[in-house]
Amino acid sequence: MRWKIDGKRTIGSGASRHTGLRLHLDAACTLKLPMGFLAITLGIAAGLIYHAPAALAAARTIIVSPDKSQSHFQTIDSAIASIPKRSRTAVTLLIRPGIYHERIIVPRHAPPITFMGVSAADTILVDSRIAYQKGSNGKPIGTFSTQSTWIRSNNFSAANITFANDAGISGNGYDGQALAIRVDGDRSVFYHCHFVGWQDTILLNKNRQYFDRCRILGAVDFIFGNATAFFNRCHIVALGYGCLTAPRTPADHPYGFVFSHCKISSYAKAHDTWLGRPWGPFASSIFLHCRLPASLNAAVFQHWMDKRSPETARFAEFADTVGPSGTPSGQTPAWISQLTAAQAAAITIGSVLGGSDHWNPELTVQRLANHGKRLVSAAH
Repeated sequence: MRWKIDGKRTIGSGASRHTGLRLHLDAACTLKLPMGFLAITLGIAAGLIYHAPAALAAARTIIVSPDKSQSHFQTIDSAIASIPKRSRTAVTLLIRPGIYHERIIVPRHAPPITFMGVSAADTILVDSRIAYQKGSNGKPIGTFSTQSTWIRSNNFSAANITFANDAGISGNGYDGQALAIRVDGDRSVFYHCHFVGWQDTILLNKNRQYFDRCRILGAVDFIFGNATAFFNRCHIVALGYGCLTAPRTPADHPYGFVFSHCKISSYAKAHDTWLGRPWGPFASSIFLHCRLPASLNAAVFQHWMDKRSPETARFAEFADTVGPSGTPSGQTPAWISQLTAAQAAAITIGSVLGGSDHWNPELTVQRLANHGKRLVSAAH
């Protein structure tokens, strides 16, 4: 599949005016999601066949494909269910191009698992749960049960995969919270992945996560949670009015969300995008060397309902630039820290994520990159 932005606008006027995002499948179905003014087209690349690279044969490799003749399983959830409980053998799911409309849960007891695709544009993991829908008890399921994919285990990694939730948007505009992914496990790594939603796209609920060269789309608080996470050279896309981040960092955690050398784009109206707002009193979001959109609100960060949060929140910037001219950012309110060069230099992947176990997620990224090259080679 291919993502394509064609700039199409949804017709409307006055208070009811809104613009829309459309996920269109060149195959047998079309899914329309009003989300900002862009339209995203996903075209399935037909006839692509590849085999597990020999280098992965030592670890367990499971092939997942909509085509039963070319795979061990046709759904990702059934592939995960086949992994023995308490197994210590690392498992790679080679996921062939397609749309996997299912709810995926990687259980807490799972061994290290890797989701590997050929390209994020061709491999879509999506579900449609939304906070207000009723569960088996007749009550709304709530935000924390809407995730399309739930990573509960430690040492999970993914490359070239799109995680999406196609709920949350209706023909009348915004509908509610709908998670594309929830991550609870420690030491999770995402490389060249896409994340698509509207409100609450990514819940980083706890522990440590690393995102490298990923694309994240949403509008309202679409990167949020209690975890410590580092975003390296990612593209963050605001589709409508709202804040990019809503951290709820614990008081004893030195870092929450760190964005380094990221590009921030916005399809919202002028002044309708903020970098973040504190979900909790000790919330932390830091933006280093990032390219910010010209439509960014002059305040850059926003209060939540608790006006006392600026007294303890830890939001900061260093060497961010705004708009195509690269004009330095510097219009932030007094409660936002402008870091010195020395302070910024001390904020590294290692200092943020290393921990007592000296975790180095860049080693996982290198493994994922090497495996991805083999996949692309095998696909041709």
